Amino acid sequence: MTFEKDATQHSVPERFYKHFVVLKSCAEPIINTEPSDPKNAAEKALFSDYPFIELSYKSGHFCGGLLVTKRHVVTAAHSFDTDEKKAHVRVLVGISNFYQEPEVIDVEGWTKYVDWPLRKLESPYHDIAVLKLKKEVTTPNVVLIPLYNKHYDKSDIHLESIEWGRTEKSNESPDLLKIPLKIVPRAKCEREFQDLLGDKYYIRMWKLCTRSPKKLYLGSGDSGGPLIYKENGVMKLFGVNEANCDRTCLMLNIC
Repeated sequence: MTFEKDATQHSVPERFYKHFVVLKSCAEPIINTEPSDPKNAAEKALFSDYPFIELSYKSGHFCGGLLVTKRHVVTAAHSFDTDEKKAHVRVLVGISNFYQEPEVIDVEGWTKYVDWPLRKLESPYHDIAVLKLKKEVTTPNVVLIPLYNKHYDKSDIHLESIEWGRTEKSNESPDLLKIPLKIVPRAKCEREFQDLLGDKYYIRMWKLCTRSPKKLYLGSGDSGGPLIYKENGVMKLFGVNEANCDRTCLMLNIC
């Protein structure tokens, strides 16, 4: 993990924009991540295995995210798109379920990814935000996740999404959950959507379609959680979940 060391040599925005070439994964907001068939159930994830995960909290859990420095969290911008949503937000670090004692840190500021002066994105519609914390995380064993800095649109790699979102049994999962995913190539994904929605539908370049072999879906509350790729044994941030896809995603078994 080299991100934290390199961050001392660059300003956070400069370092971030140099390497943050990630894609969002579309997500259906009313989908089961804990289906009745145990073989298809999402697995519990431990903070010790994913020591960069955080939970954004405001009178209840509402968004996931991950640490890229000890004072910066990457998450979904739409979770903070109003002044009301931005106010009085805290992040919880160091837990795998709601019954553990977290480190709680207030959020000092919010920046939409494309508003940073050194951005290299052509579109203003990327649903990615950066939260600045009021102080550095002090939880032991926190690891800062590096960023996958290549464009990839093939189906031959395995990904994971790590989430706190809704299950079929509750409005929120008390446990951190993980689901396996594989990329659906953009052209194939677009054809499947067009078969249902018409030829005018297309998949924007900054979005990524994925499909779970377990037929699991991202749900409400999963926004902002990471899409992770393990490269040479090192976990890297591949994308950020967006929970605004309609029921078409469910029909296609696509996130």
